[in-house]
Parts: sequence; structure tokens; C-alpha cells
Amino acid sequence: MSAKRRTAVFRGIGIGHTSKLGTMHVRAEYLTIDPPRCIVYTQQFVDEREQLAPAPGAETWPATLLTTVLFTEETPDRTRVT
Repeated sequence: MSAKRRTAVFRGIGIGHTSKLGTMHVRAEYLTIDPPRCIVYTQQFVDEREQLAPAPGAETWPATLLTTVLFTEETPDRTRVT
């Protein structure tokens, strides 16, 4: 099967909760979604107004994390994720 290449940017804020640290807000921006090859996104801790905020419980943490997930077809029913 041949996949069509599409690239898009998605932005959004998500809210997670942990009883130890209270409510955490995280913003993610998907920079590249390129099936079946890769996904590239950034994530940041933000406050309820989407302003950058320090990472809860971590004195040193980068303001922005950049993540690249690569997909490699191993067999027709198995994909390696790196």
C-alpha cells in the first residue's frame, strides 16, 4: 500500500493531572506528520493562559522539548519505532 505524503501543523493544549504536583498544562505543536515515515512535535509546560511555565517538580528542564519519532516498516505487519 502506498501512502500519500502530507505535512501539517497542529497546535493544542492538553491538561494532565497528578495528585502529587496538582494540575499540569502542556502545549504540543505537531510540526510534521509524514506517514508512514515520521512525526515531529514540540511540547512545553504552560499555565492556564498558555504562557510558558516552569516544569512542575523539576528545577532544570528545557523550555521546549523537540521530539522526532521515526517509523520503519520491518515486515508488512511490524513497524519499528525509533
